[in-house]
This record gives sequence, structure tokens and C-alpha cells, in this order.
Amino acid sequence: MTGLRKLSTGALVLLGLGPALLVAVALIASDPWLDSLPGAVAETIALGAALAIVVWSLFVSTLANRRLDEVQRASQRDAWQHGTTAGTIAVAILICLPPVNDNIVGLANAAATALKGSTEKAPLLAFVGGFVTLALAQVIGAFIACNLWWRAKR
Repeated sequence: MTGLRKLSTGALVLLGLGPALLVAVALIASDPWLDSLPGAVAETIALGAALAIVVWSLFVSTLANRRLDEVQRASQRDAWQHGTTAGTIAVAILICLPPVNDNIVGLANAAATALKGSTEKAPLLAFVGGFVTLALAQVIGAFIACNLWWRAKR
């Protein structure tokens, strides 16, 4: 553990993201092979890769949180409490607007048609797209709230 403390922040970020990126790239590179497998087997492999990335992310975030002092933890708690809530509200309002809703449905239909040749998987793609949008909005909201917290404290 002593050796890791000597690394720069950028090196630690790269070390933390490396295995997750490696799994994602390997999954994308194995797409032709996965297409030749039965659907259930390919979905199980993809689910296993996604689970590995999530578990690794939790491990890295736990290691990062252990290095924080009490002021940084207060900043993180405030960002989580207010930023993610603001991100969730922003996405909920945006999804209610007809132009945004129509674009989501159109993109899901276009992606399903391009991937599978029909719109059969469009609801699943719309759900995944909405979930990813919500997660990104929460991250952006937490980032903004954290920066506002630090500006207020200085």
C-alpha cells in the first residue's frame, strides 16, 4: 500500500480505470465471436463483463473514499445529497417535454433497427438510454454541487 501512496493522482486514476476499460474493450472486440454464440450464452458473458466492471468500480471507489479527510467527506456527502437530486429532477423534467421524449423514442427505434433489423428491442434500448442519461446527469450534478460547496467554503 505504501507504493500506491507515492503515485500521482493521474497514475492512480489510470490504474483504477485500467481494468474496467480493459474488460469493456475486450467485450467490444469479442462482438463477432459473441454473435456466433447462442443468445443466452452471449448475454450471460455480457452480463458477467458488466458485473465485473461494476464490482471493480465499487472497489476503486472504496479505496478512494478511504483516502479522504473529514472535509473532503463533507464535500462528497453534500455533492451526493444535492447534486444527484438536482440531476434526477433535471432528467425527469426533460423526459416530460415532448420534443425530448420524441427524440428518445426515435433514437431507440433507429438504434434497434440498425442493430437487429426491427424495432423489437426499442423499449429496452430506450430504458437503457434513459438509465444511462440519469446516471450521467447525477454525476454532472454531483460535480457541480461539489464545486459549489468548495467555493462556498473558501
